[in-house]
This record gives sequence, C-alpha cells and structure tokens, in this order.
Amino acid sequence: MFCSSCGQELANQGTFCPHCGTQTGAPTLPTHAQQTPTTGFQRKIRTLALVWFVYCALCLYYLIKISDQVNSQPITNNFDRAFFILMISSWTGVLLGLAAAIGLLNFQRWGRTLTIVASILAIPSVGFPFGTAIGIWSLLVLLKNENAVAYKALAT
Repeated sequence: MFCSSCGQELANQGTFCPHCGTQTGAPTLPTHAQQTPTTGFQRKIRTLALVWFVYCALCLYYLIKISDQVNSQPITNNFDRAFFILMISSWTGVLLGLAAAIGLLNFQRWGRTLTIVASILAIPSVGFPFGTAIGIWSLLVLLKNENAVAYKALAT
C-alpha cells in the first residue's frame, strides 16, 4: 500500500502515514504518473504564454526593421504623424504582450488580467491575422469560468 499524499510505501495497515502524517485509507497506487486536470491546464497556459512570446518577438523584429527606415526621415505631414502614433501603440502592445507572457509563464495573478488586456488590444492590431487569432484564443482560454478558477488556484 502507498500513501496518497507523499507516495511512500506503507509497511503496515495503520491509519496514518509514518512519513508525512496523512490519514491513509484504502490501498492506492502512487500518483506520480497520473495526470490531473490542473496539469493539462498548466500545459495549456504555458503554451499560450509561449505563443505570446513568439508573436511579440516577430512583432518586435518587424517594428525594429520599420523603425530603422522611418528614423532616417523627419515627420512632416499628418500621415507621418499617424504612422508615428501607430508605431508607438505597436511598441506598447509588444511590451504589454511580453509582460503578459511572463506573467502567464510564472502563473502570476496579474498575468491573467494583463493577458486579457493585451488580447483585447491585439484583436484589431496591425498584425491582423496572427494578433487577432492569438487575442481571440487567449480570451477563450482565460475568460472561461472554470479556467479562471483553475488559474486562480495556480497563481502564486
């Protein structure tokens, strides 16, 4: 018989585990190989965070390329001003997305909230197909009621 809490083998049929003090009941197998719903959710959140990292890295790469080209020219008309504002909002979105990914990866309480905000901002973003897809996917995962409860339980 094995302890359901620490997984140590129990020599006798006592009511408490001599290793961790947990009350023992019916014989159980070690739970090391079992997958709980929480581990599946953890994997989903880690995948979501990694996708945010990749998306932000690609956006960062293209923003740097565009910034290098734009920096050589002075701002002269309204189109340039609008483009400059778009660039600033894109940089803000990338930094917000990176912070959200870090929060998700570390299961921080603020990570879920920040990812929801970044997702809402990414849906109408310049990176249309990818930003929109990641934003919608993030909202579907994070706003689901049982996932919100599971994330809260995992948060440090």
